[in-house]
Amino acid sequence: MFDDSQLVKHFPAMLKALRIRIAGLPESLPLASSDGPLARYFGDLEIDVEEGARYTANRQWERAFQVSKEEQQNRIARGKYGMDLVCPFLEFYSRQEGIRDTDGVGMLARRIRDLNSILDALPNATPGGSVSATNFFAPRTKPATRAPTVPAKRPADSDEDDANDKTYRPPRHTPVQSEEESESEITVLDGLSDARSSMAATTAANTVVTKELLNAGFGEGVDFLEGITIH
Repeated sequence: MFDDSQLVKHFPAMLKALRIRIAGLPESLPLASSDGPLARYFGDLEIDVEEGARYTANRQWERAFQVSKEEQQNRIARGKYGMDLVCPFLEFYSRQEGIRDTDGVGMLARRIRDLNSILDALPNATPGGSVSATNFFAPRTKPATRAPTVPAKRPADSDEDDANDKTYRPPRHTPVQSEEESESEITVLDGLSDARSSMAATTAANTVVTKELLNAGFGEGVDFLEGITIH
């Protein structure tokens, strides 16, 4: 159990969490009236000059919430005359002489813890992700650390490979073709094969004609034979 001196350092964080929790109270809770108990005890920030700030803050809080559990829940109401008065009350007294820089701030933090316990027990008054009295003081666990990802190594080069080869390119994978693309490619290849066969036949015929003309003595002055290779 924390004593007041240990709670002093937690007060700012607890007050901030309480603000968030109060702002998230469900609309199903009733609106507080201007003459309700929270407005009566937290709306008046006048300090008893004879007793001091610490006594006044403690007295007002006890009058507001030192009642039966059933009545505590009945006093949790929304609005500017209800729970909206709690955090300004706590913040005001945390700055007063006799409380500021003393364990009196821890006393106010303990009041926040007590109020969180009341809210925890209130049906439908705990919004998701809120900071309750239970989980605020729960021991914190460190997040699990993930092992660093080691990049995959390139296969070792053989003795014949140049380790500093800058022209290395990863192997290319042949794309998968559909049946229509394959048939179209085969048709084109067949056409190219036929064209090459025709060109070969034409070249052979020209070679024969050329040889016959040369044998007949027409080797010179035949302009149309320029560029034809004689095999």
